[in-house]
Amino acid sequence: MVLLACRAPLDPVVLRFQGVDVRRSAFLKELEPLAKNGTDISDPAVRASAFGRFVEERLVAIAAARSGLKDAGENRASAERWLASALSPQTVSEGEAR
Repeated sequence: MVLLACRAPLDPVVLRFQGVDVRRSAFLKELEPLAKNGTDISDPAVRASAFGRFVEERLVAIAAARSGLKDAGENRASAERWLASALSPQTVSEGEAR
């Protein structure tokens, strides 16, 4: 007899944005340098803070990649530059303002 149970995948999706899934393992990999530096990554406040930053960085990288920036996933600096340019105020002519 085979029993089927509903259970979460071993590596669940923690973020889904513009058709891109980001898994828990990617977040855990981001925690590794913190742990190596002596940060207590089991502290809920540390994990929450790290997760917030992780999500923010991944959202920017995904959006930048969707806009054509090729190395956005691997290069945080280029993704941040893309974000700054995407959010820069646009000059509006008088005709457009009317």
